[in-house]
Amino acid sequence: MEKKEETSTKEDYLILLDVNGLLGTKTKDTFKLHSGAKSFISFCYDIARVGIFSSMYRKNIFKVLDDILTEEQKHDMYVIFDRDSCVSDPAAENPWDTIKNLNLIRGTCSKFKKIILCDDTESKVRFNDDNEVIVSTDYEYIKKELVSRLHI
Repeated sequence: MEKKEETSTKEDYLILLDVNGLLGTKTKDTFKLHSGAKSFISFCYDIARVGIFSSMYRKNIFKVLDDILTEEQKHDMYVIFDRDSCVSDPAAENPWDTIKNLNLIRGTCSKFKKIILCDDTESKVRFNDDNEVIVSTDYEYIKKELVSRLHI
C-alpha cells in the first residue's frame, strides 16, 4: 500500500514576529516603521498564521499594531505574546533584559507543525533551536529562510 504524501497549508505554520527592532523602532512617543515592513507582514500572512512575540508591554504593542496592520490582519492575528511571556535574561546587563523561549509558549500553539520566531536580537532568542528562529532585519533574507524552512 502506497503512503500518501501529506500536504500542508498555511494553517499548519505559525510565524511569530518581534515588533520593536524587526518591524520598526520605538522611541518614547513614536514608532517608526522600517521600510518594507508592511510588505513583509503581508508576505507572512500569505504563507502562514501570524502572531507577535515581543518584549514590549501589551498596551504598547496594540498601539503599534493599530497603526501598521490592516483591519483584516488585526482580525487574523493568531496570538500576541507580550513582555509577560518573556523571562528575565540570566546574563542580563540591564534588569529589563528578557529572552523569548518558545518552549514556554508551545502549549498555546500546539496545533502547529512548525513555529518560527523572527527577531532582530540574537541574545533574546538564543535558548531556542536554530531551526526555530530567524535573526535578521533583512526582509528578503527572512522571506527566503521562511520559504525554505516551511517547504513552500
